[in-house]
Formats: sequence, C-alpha cells, structure tokens
Amino acid sequence: MLRNVYILSAGRSGSTLLSLILGGHPRAISVGELYQLPKNLALNTTCACGQPIRDCSFWNRVVANLDRHLHLQILKNPYSLDLGFIGAVNLVDRHHQTAAYRVAWQIRHELIRLHLATGLPLPDSIVRRFAVGIDNTLATYGAIRNVSGADYIIDSSKGYLRGISIYQRDPSSTRLVLLARDGRARLYSGLKTGHNRRQTVRGWRTYYDHALPLLEKHVAPSDIIHVRYEQLARNPQAETHRLCDFLGLPFDPLMLDFRHKTSHVANGNDMRLVESDSISLDERWRSSLSADDLAFFEKHAGPVNRRLGYNSASRSVSPATAD
Repeated sequence: MLRNVYILSAGRSGSTLLSLILGGHPRAISVGELYQLPKNLALNTTCACGQPIRDCSFWNRVVANLDRHLHLQILKNPYSLDLGFIGAVNLVDRHHQTAAYRVAWQIRHELIRLHLATGLPLPDSIVRRFAVGIDNTLATYGAIRNVSGADYIIDSSKGYLRGISIYQRDPSSTRLVLLARDGRARLYSGLKTGHNRRQTVRGWRTYYDHALPLLEKHVAPSDIIHVRYEQLARNPQAETHRLCDFLGLPFDPLMLDFRHKTSHVANGNDMRLVESDSISLDERWRSSLSADDLAFFEKHAGPVNRRLGYNSASRSVSPATAD
C-alpha cells in the first residue's frame, strides 16, 4: 500500500514534530514542508541530515529523478520545479518572493478558495497554474518514493488548498492529518517573536475558519484524522498508535525514537536539526499571557478554539499584568 500523508495546520502547531514521528516508521519518510524545496535548493539551506541540500546525496538523487521525468535542470534553475506558491516567513528568497509575487498569490489563493467553497468558475490560466503545482508535487512524491523505497511520504506543507487538491487528485492514496494547537499558544509564540497581536490571532483564526468547512465539504471523514498537539506531546505513544491505525501502519516503537534514522527534512523549524528526540509539552502561554491578551483572544478567536476542542477554562496561575 502506498500513501501520501499530508499534514495540515496553522504555523507553529507542532507539524515538524508530528512529521518526524510519522517519518520514523520503517516504511515512511518525512520530507518536511515539501512545497519549499525549490527555495531550499536556490538558497542551499541545510538538510536535516546535516549537509547543505545541494550536497545531500538523497536530494541529489531525487532531483536527478525529477530532471529525467519532467525534462528539467532543477539545480541550474530550482524554480523550474514549480510546486506552487512559496510563502516562506523565516527564511525568504527575496529575489523570488517579491511583493508582486505575494500579491499575485493572494489573489489566486482567494479565487481558488472561493471556487472550492461556492463553485465559482475560475479563469483557465489560474486553473492551469495551480494544476502544475499539484502535478509536480505528485511527481516529487514519486521521485522520493523511487529513491527512498518508502511506501509512505509524509509532507508537512500545511496549506489546506494544496492538501485538498492533492486529495482530490488521488483520494485512494492520500490521507490528511489536521493538526491543531491551542490558539492561545500560537498567540504567545507570536508575541514572543515580536509579531503583532491582532495579525497573529487573525492569521490563526482565518486558517481554521477557512480550512474546516472546505475539509468537511471535500474530504471523506474516513480519509482525515484530527490531532491536537497537546495530546501528542502528553501521550505520544497513544496518539501515534491512533495515527498508525488510521494510516494502515503497524505501530513501531522506534517512531518515538525518531532520531534512530537519518532524516532528510528539507524545510521546517529548527527542531529538524537538533539531535534530541525528547517530546515535551510546551504550555508557557498559561503563565505568560496577560489577562488582556486572553480576553482579546477569546473575543476574536474563542469560538474557533472551542471548535478545535479547546475550552476557555482559566489558567491555573495568576494572570500577568496587561501591557
């Protein structure tokens, strides 16, 4: 059985951890946020194996396989491998990800979302451009499978339009994992890294506001599983068992010792580069968010948080003084 496993989530929700656990199975390989592969090749970023990606033998073989299949010269022109819009945040190729590029994507993204939500007809040019990204993503899965021998490809690209479209193209071989983390943790993470409170909450809320109804409309309930980061971190063995049952894989204890094999995650947070395989629950938001921050979150995103399975119970420590 061959499976493409696509992880959907808002940013900073634990997708790197989840992908490494699933990729730790002997029959699986985690490739991280695959849609950013052209950028990683262009900037020669570090693969999780420790090598610059252009020196990584695994990715060199994948690229060679794709060159033959798609008639490209990817190392000479990484962006000839069009996997769709690259919305990098932390490491950006400014020569490619220009302001005009982002605006054009935002327009296409909204039109495709409306098409999936309402059936709005799309211009042929947008349909063709989006289809190329999906075609090339599936071709890249095939190349990775050819090189690695893995049955299961774990892609943590997160975008819900991309995930739904991959599923629609090949529902029998695609399984979706919807990962969520308490939105208050996302707010804390945004504030800690200097991001605006309003934009952080709005971005998190909008992701799930838009993704949930589209997933319900276009994906069979038997083909998607909901995972909460907190449950995964608290009881990784039980959650991994549940995921394996969903994916049709026998549980392997080595999945929780995911550093036991070399990983080739090309893009994701820095956890992919750390040697430790410890899994610990991070809930610093409970003691760090001010009462004003919590009230702001509840007003603007509380209902979405509850829909994802999180209650609004007050934290166990006294709130900090509001800014």
